[in-house]
Amino acid sequence: LLLRTLASVHASPLLLSMPIAGDVYDRKGISRSSREDYYVKLRALAQRYHFPLVDFEGHDEDPAFLYHHQSHLTAKGWIYYNRALDDFFQGSVPRS
Repeated sequence: LLLRTLASVHASPLLLSMPIAGDVYDRKGISRSSREDYYVKLRALAQRYHFPLVDFEGHDEDPAFLYHHQSHLTAKGWIYYNRALDDFFQGSVPRS
């Protein structure tokens, strides 16, 4: 609903999605292939509305990206987020 609304008002958002803490979810029985389904669906949704997306999937199993493998970025994670935001506001295609 939000993406549809943003598209209808011709907004140009950047979609950022934190990586899934893969090692934590592995221990909870959520496989890598299940997590991949999330990333695939997220990319499809962003493409549907032609919004750029940085999903940081490459850091799915990177323990240095999220603080204690939870929902807070470490200094390394913030560097990647800051780079994606800077790229976006400078008119470049953001990278994960």
